[in-house]
Amino acid sequence: MSWFPTAVCALMALVVVLLWAGILPTRLATKSSDGSLQPVWFRWTPPMLALGLLASFALSMKPATEPSLATPQLPPPSRPAIWGAPAPAVAPNPTQGAQAGGDLNVMVERLAQKLAASPDNGQGWLLMARTRLELHQYPEAVEAFGKAAALLPPDPSLLADWADAQVIANSGKWDSHSRDIVQRALKLDSAHLKSLMLAGSEAFARSAEKEAVSYWKRAREAAQPGSMEAKLAETNIAEAQTRLKSR
Repeated sequence: MSWFPTAVCALMALVVVLLWAGILPTRLATKSSDGSLQPVWFRWTPPMLALGLLASFALSMKPATEPSLATPQLPPPSRPAIWGAPAPAVAPNPTQGAQAGGDLNVMVERLAQKLAASPDNGQGWLLMARTRLELHQYPEAVEAFGKAAALLPPDPSLLADWADAQVIANSGKWDSHSRDIVQRALKLDSAHLKSLMLAGSEAFARSAEKEAVSYWKRAREAAQPGSMEAKLAETNIAEAQTRLKSR
C-alpha cells in the first residue's frame, strides 16, 4: 500500500489547483477576513496535503526489502558441512559471493607465492586450507589441510575441518581416511563438538544408527543449550531413531 499516500497527495494537489483556478464550485463557501468567498474544502486541503506528504515520506524511508511476517526468515549463508542429515544449505547472495570470491582469490595467489618460498610454514598452509574452503575449492583445501596437519601440533579443529573438506570433496561419501581423521580429533578432545557431529554422520552413513545416536547425544551435551548445533544434534538423533524403528 505504499502507493496510497502518493495517490492522496496527487489528488489533494489537483483539488488545490482546481480551486485556485476557480474550476470547482464555490458553494459550501465562507467569507474570509477580506470579504472574499473561500471554499470550505480549501481550508482543509493544505493540512491534509501536508499529512499525505509526511506519510509518503515516512513510507519512503522504510527499507525496500522489509521482510513480511508471512515470509520465513532464512539463516545466514554458510558453506556446506557434513553434519548427518542436515537441511539444504542456503545459497549465498551472488553479488556478495562474487566480490568476496574475488578478494579471496587474490589472497590465495599471494599465499601460494609465500608458501612456494616457505613451504614449511604450517600456519600459512592452514590459512590456505580455510581460504580454499570459503571458495568451495575442496580438493585444494584437503591438500592444504594435509600439509598443515603435518607441520602443526595436533589440533582437533584442524582435523575436523580436514575430514569435513575431504568428505565434501568426495561427493559426501566417507572413506577410511576421513573416518580415521575424525577419530584422531576425538582422541585429542573427546567432547569436540564438530568431531562428534562428524563421527555421528559417518556412523549414520554406514547404517550404524545406534552408534550415530551415541555420538550425537554427546554432541548435544557439548553444545550450548538452545544453540543451532544442539538443535541440529536433536534433529539428527530423531532421524536416526526413526530409521531404527522402521526396521
